[in-house]
Amino acid sequence: MINAIINRETTKGSTKRLRREGKVVGNIYGIDVSPTRIILDEKEVKKLISNGGNHNTIEINVEGKKYNAIVKEIQKCHASNSILHIDLECFNGDKIINAEIPVHYVNEFIASKNGAVIQKEKSSIKVRCKASKIPDHIDLVIKEQMLGHAIRISDMEIGDEITILDSLESVVASINFAKNTVEEVPQEDVKTEPEIS
Repeated sequence: MINAIINRETTKGSTKRLRREGKVVGNIYGIDVSPTRIILDEKEVKKLISNGGNHNTIEINVEGKKYNAIVKEIQKCHASNSILHIDLECFNGDKIINAEIPVHYVNEFIASKNGAVIQKEKSSIKVRCKASKIPDHIDLVIKEQMLGHAIRISDMEIGDEITILDSLESVVASINFAKNTVEEVPQEDVKTEPEIS
């Protein structure tokens, strides 16, 4: 859960002041919520994003009222990468929504112990499903039989309640064996002189 308060600031320059104080301004709207300006703590927002919350549903507490919401947009400063603004859309659990779910790689050690390297082509997959069914992540479980092959979305185990919007032929990762960069240098023929007794 992430906490927010209603943004009642109306003075000029208040947004800049709030950002200097480590706050993020934003909007919340949607089911049973009229568009409302809110203030969030930047540390909480960053933690939310690091846990995949920029793709998934979240619970937000606005001054004691709790809502289910999805992050619709995040604006960042190009220079400092700090978060400037966030938009949240509220919904009920039966609403069909589109989301982008992060890929979670499991058993990566299987590749490394066999001398293979995983080249990650996709960090997330676009899906459509009920808001209440959106997973935190989609697992790509690395198995020995995958070594030396390209892994596509169709090779992953994804629940039937989720509709994949990306092409099922999209490559999620390629697992290739590391090439030996040291070439064997052929030995030159050595001519021997006859022994003189």
